[in-house]
Amino acid sequence: MIPPDGIKLEAPLKVAIENFFDADLDVDLDVRFSVAIRPGGARVAAARLRDVSVDMIFHLAEHIASLGTATAAQALVQPLAADLLKAFLGPQIEGSVARSLQEVINGLLELWRTGDPGRRVHRLYSLTANAGGLVIVGCPVPPAQPNPLPGTTFPDPPHAARAPAAEAQGGVGR
Repeated sequence: MIPPDGIKLEAPLKVAIENFFDADLDVDLDVRFSVAIRPGGARVAAARLRDVSVDMIFHLAEHIASLGTATAAQALVQPLAADLLKAFLGPQIEGSVARSLQEVINGLLELWRTGDPGRRVHRLYSLTANAGGLVIVGCPVPPAQPNPLPGTTFPDPPHAARAPAAEAQGGVGR
């Protein structure tokens, strides 16, 4: 079972082995998603290859005709292939999945911005997965608040300015 932050990708492959029987190779990739915060506050999709499972399949006739060497090949190649895929292709898979996902997210964020009456910029907040697919949550970016300079004072709130006027009229505090 895949937790809510990932998906399982399945890749059925055919392995052509010279001077031997060809094998079917089923590769399952457990890819987890998250939102990474880059310098400057930009939020982007990130992918991490958590697990690789490889299943090498020879058909029954090939097992019999190979006199057991197909079984030995399976036992040797399966764990090695999983480790090699994760170590050498893992960063490429992660980058490719994250870039592809980010392109879709950028399109959705732009679509949300153009659909917003205020044309506010939207930001990616979370990625989760469920049985129906991937859930992408983006919200408008809050407006920037001005940063006061040291020594700057803010005006009094409106209710503070009204209190002395009311006292001068003889209403409050007497």
